[in-house]
Amino acid sequence: IKLSNRLKIILSISAVLAVFVMQAVKFEYRKQVWFGSEQYSISEKLNLFKEITEQQTQEGVANEETQQSVISRINQGWIIARIINNLEITNEYANGESIERSVFTVILPGKLYPDKLDNRERNRYFKQFTGRDLGGSVAMGISVLGEAYGNYGAFGGIVFMFFFGVFI
Repeated sequence: IKLSNRLKIILSISAVLAVFVMQAVKFEYRKQVWFGSEQYSISEKLNLFKEITEQQTQEGVANEETQQSVISRINQGWIIARIINNLEITNEYANGESIERSVFTVILPGKLYPDKLDNRERNRYFKQFTGRDLGGSVAMGISVLGEAYGNYGAFGGIVFMFFFGVFI
């Protein structure tokens, strides 16, 4: 199917707006449906989603909080894509090293674990996983999914994420 340029632009703008609406709505929706005390039927969930969407669109979905959330999502997607593409070529998986060091950095004080990760070390893993050097003054998080793939590859990453999900 050949789409006209006008239709492509309309679809692209609609997709961007849909992403902003979803980001604005999902927090309140999850709070009520997942963590609220009420049990909702499918039709009630759809009505609730509609009500929250109407409320959020009236308040404005392009607020700073929603913009930051969308940017964060796009950024994490870019980082994970870089990790997968780079490690498919280099095969320089960390084999659990960065996860082990991250866990020990969080739970042990510096006196007991002098090998704590600092920004320089985190950037070293970022470069190993993505192939991109951030430089000294910039830091980006790899995310749990990026760490799983960067340490164990596709299958090992899936297994890691399963156990991580069970643990949390």
